[in-house]
Amino acid sequence: MNRPALFLDRDGVINVDHGYVHRPEDVEFVDGIFELVAAAKRAGYLVVVVTNQAGIGRGYYGEDDFHALTDWIKARFAERGGQLDAVYFCPYHPEHGIGEYRRESDCRKPAPGMLLQAARDLDIDLTGSIFVGDMPSDMAAGRAAGVGTLLQLGAEESDTADAHAGTPIQRLQEAILYLHRISAPVSVIIVNWNAGDLLARCVSSLLAQTVLPLEIIVVDNASTDGSVKRIVDQFPSVRVIESTRNLGFAAANNLAVQEASSASDWFVFLNPDAFPESGWLEALLRAATIHPECAVFGSRLMDANSPALMDGIGDVYHASGLVWRAGHGALLGSHDSVAREIFSPCAAAAMFRRDALLAAGGFDEDYFCYVEDVDLGFRLRLLGHRCWYVPDSVALHVGSAVTGRRSDFSIYHGHRNLVWAFVKNMPGVLFWLLLPLHVALNLVSVIWFALRGQGAVILRAKRDALLGLPKMWRKRQQVQKTRVAPIRDVWQVLDKRLLPIRRKP
Repeated sequence: MNRPALFLDRDGVINVDHGYVHRPEDVEFVDGIFELVAAAKRAGYLVVVVTNQAGIGRGYYGEDDFHALTDWIKARFAERGGQLDAVYFCPYHPEHGIGEYRRESDCRKPAPGMLLQAARDLDIDLTGSIFVGDMPSDMAAGRAAGVGTLLQLGAEESDTADAHAGTPIQRLQEAILYLHRISAPVSVIIVNWNAGDLLARCVSSLLAQTVLPLEIIVVDNASTDGSVKRIVDQFPSVRVIESTRNLGFAAANNLAVQEASSASDWFVFLNPDAFPESGWLEALLRAATIHPECAVFGSRLMDANSPALMDGIGDVYHASGLVWRAGHGALLGSHDSVAREIFSPCAAAAMFRRDALLAAGGFDEDYFCYVEDVDLGFRLRLLGHRCWYVPDSVALHVGSAVTGRRSDFSIYHGHRNLVWAFVKNMPGVLFWLLLPLHVALNLVSVIWFALRGQGAVILRAKRDALLGLPKMWRKRQQVQKTRVAPIRDVWQVLDKRLLPIRRKP
């Protein structure tokens, strides 16, 4: 059965091209090459080197020297968890070759001979393969052989006008994205607002996944800290949508959903201060295969500043309308490693099935940010969908790295929006039965935050929540009109403890 291959040029791609490199002491590996080869092997690709070696033809070194260096390079890859399956070389040069080496050859790039020979020898699917080179001659050879994806390391966007040019990449880590464009129909969406260095760390973590997404989309909400420019400069394969104003988390995510590839079956939302472990996305996709009855999947978030502590394992919705992240600030317990159904995921790292998300209408943009993920999770439940917690899908999360923990901003939006979420979503008789409890929660919240010196902001949040009730009631009518979940199912997933006491470490 045909297999795809990752074809690599040697000098300039595997090792820095210092000019006719033929001794181990002269080898300087290009940054990212070991990670790329290891990712290709995990993804089921053959890894094949195709290299012009005119230094042999010119008499600078012999074929034995080349083979000795090749064995040494192979050993270095084996030490780093990779493997070079085959190496093809062309020693000839039509003008500067000496003796038998001075001749034209169909194996010398830009001719496709080495690629075609490898395809015959190893039964390679050329159209499903990838060729990473650094020269136009590499791209010309790949195009002539029919290689499906051509990536030119170090090329500029202006170089694409060349008929033989490939897709430009600036770092080998970017090539990893192309290994899974077919096998993982996922769009990962990151909303950025002045996240600084956290954003680049987040994107780097995505590029190190064992399974890569179809695309990564960053929506920038008019940042002023230069964080998005760094993404544009260092990760040109990442799609960047720059807004001229701060749309908020909800509207920015909806914009990315609208702009995402139609080939994506899943949308994964990731905060710029969340850093997924290498198997994070693979674990989510595996859970989706095992649990097709679920449309939403949540990750296990660990505290990035204190990795022994949890940041949360999904959102809890109390019968009063209070919401919180389960396990926040607690040590990881045995129960936290058990996959199970949860009310809704924290959208700092969560995956939603495309058709379900679109049917629910996406995030409510009136929320701007905070509780918008709980609101969406509630609406999806009312439409009959379920949410599954995936403990093997792990990400480190700073949490409120930009807006600040317990800041006036977070208090205002969180406590305004939890009123709206209750009014919109609590179904039928449960709304009227639990309304007194919800009113009591809001009164206690006002007193609590007033005693903490944040009385003005909590009063403003509740005032604006009340002013927005007519609009939310109209939305409620539409939400409840499309509800298919029985009220008993909603009752079962609510937290019904007398006092909503959060778990502490």
